[in-house]
Amino acid sequence: AETFLGKLDRYEYKTIRYPGHSACMRAIAELGLFDLDPVAVRGAQVRPRDLFHAVASKRLDHGRVRDLVILEVRCKGEKGGRPAEVRVDLLDRFDEATGFSAMERTTGFATAIVCAMLARREARAGAPPLETAIDAAKFVAEIHRRGLALRVAGP
Repeated sequence: AETFLGKLDRYEYKTIRYPGHSACMRAIAELGLFDLDPVAVRGAQVRPRDLFHAVASKRLDHGRVRDLVILEVRCKGEKGGRPAEVRVDLLDRFDEATGFSAMERTTGFATAIVCAMLARREARAGAPPLETAIDAAKFVAEIHRRGLALRVAGP
């Protein structure tokens, strides 16, 4: 947030998984099942999050999900004193050839790209925000190289 302080009037982020997902996750969180502090269960110390993962993973793993990821970013403002708009779109689907879900591809590839940049010392040292740590053009080029259909339109 500090990167954009005084530069953004409004920032909105929405993730859509499936109908009812948000309510389900909120209920699980309110029950404390994501907590990391151990609790006593029949004489043993158990982290609620570990218990939740152990129990839920057996019931939620229904094989490979042929999913879809849609990303849309719109930035409106001024550039050189004139109105400007940039739009970034990404559409990705389950990859039959590799077996990677769209969610795995879009999150895993991005993480791998940044890790490679860190290893090559192409990222700022320390713990800066990602948006200031790496070269965005190089990142986008690497996204394209991995076959993700990212489109940027605007100045």
